[in-house]
Amino acid sequence: MFSLSTTTRHAHHAAASSEEPCALPLLSESGEGVQGTLVPARPQWKKLASSLLAAGLVVNGLLLVAGVGFVYLFGQSRDVVERVQHALSTGDWRTGASYDAGTYFLCVAVIVATVIALLTLVVAFISLFVGESRFRSLRMWLVFTALVAGWIGLVSGWPDIYWNGQQRRVRPVLAEAESMLRELNADWPTEDGERLGLGPFQAYPMYSPVETPTMLMLLREGRFAGTAIRFSGIERMRNTKVMRIQLSGDDAGSWLEWRDDDSPPVSFVSGLSTSHSLERKQRLAPRWYLVRYGGRCEGGSGPAG
Repeated sequence: MFSLSTTTRHAHHAAASSEEPCALPLLSESGEGVQGTLVPARPQWKKLASSLLAAGLVVNGLLLVAGVGFVYLFGQSRDVVERVQHALSTGDWRTGASYDAGTYFLCVAVIVATVIALLTLVVAFISLFVGESRFRSLRMWLVFTALVAGWIGLVSGWPDIYWNGQQRRVRPVLAEAESMLRELNADWPTEDGERLGLGPFQAYPMYSPVETPTMLMLLREGRFAGTAIRFSGIERMRNTKVMRIQLSGDDAGSWLEWRDDDSPPVSFVSGLSTSHSLERKQRLAPRWYLVRYGGRCEGGSGPAG
């Protein structure tokens, strides 16, 4: 009797247990059992979009750094940037300056880089509102703001970046330039001729019975030893205390000035009767200035210091 009742109780308990629902573990994306709500797998296209957006921000930052480095380190950057600005405003990248295949390639590269930078910034801005949570964070707002500020600074301040880079490039030639100018000042040519280190030149003003030439226009560009800095002419004011080296090539438009009294540069009229108006100047060393002239200043009937 006892064994029968015990057997009966076990049978009822087993039946009751079999009637209870079986709790199965939920699986996470990795397949491991977890307690809680089932997490759906993220669509592959969202993963890809997120990766591309992150890569775009990195590319944008690298392009910004490369742009600053290009303008600061390379003399030809001024010509390239001016051609690109001309192309964007007129539709024609060609200017009055001479060009070659290398310049054309750099212009195209700058335009492509500019388009990529704009596209990645636009996409990054949109992601701040409709992107995933990590792209709508305060950190990403700060990253985006920093990139925009950097590009605005580069676009508006590239002449200053170039100017500082040009100062760095020309400082190494000052010793050689001073030696050359002192020799010329002690024995200034009065007619066309040729000098060691300068090559053949023409002296201006030409054929003047009352005026000593104030400019030597080189028939072949000169180059400072061990550098890429080239020059095409040398000016000497009649007081002999101011001499100018007209830079050419990548540095065209700028002058190295030796001023014996260390006075600041001013606008002047060259030996070719061309007026040069002062744009900017920077003292490089005692008696030495890097100067950029532009346009034509009004008046002036002869060279001035």
